[in-house]
Amino acid sequence: MIGMNKNDTTIQNINDYIGQYRKILGLFFDIGIFIRDSQKNASNDMEFLANGISFKIYNHFVSILKIVAEPVTEIIDNKRTLLIDISSLDVLTRASFETYLTFNHIFIQTNSIEEQKFRFDCWI
Repeated sequence: MIGMNKNDTTIQNINDYIGQYRKILGLFFDIGIFIRDSQKNASNDMEFLANGISFKIYNHFVSILKIVAEPVTEIIDNKRTLLIDISSLDVLTRASFETYLTFNHIFIQTNSIEEQKFRFDCWI
């Protein structure tokens, strides 16, 4: 965990990043709504799971924002300190990348529908 005092300039830097991150997350939210609506019309398992993987990435990003935007307050050396759980951020970031790489490998970086189906069947 990383700690910081309430008057630390690090807090302002983090708040700036949170503002930018929320804008990006808003775009992902719009994509998530589109994915949710398109799942209702998914024509096959492959399309349904592609939508689900996309939504999983979005959920990882929401969790990352929650950890950064709402640090835990602890008393350390008689000072009130905000703590951000870096280990959880590491795990969520890695999971986001792994999920994206899976999505990209199966659904984006294929040369044909047959190759996409083969990769999908191997993954399942």
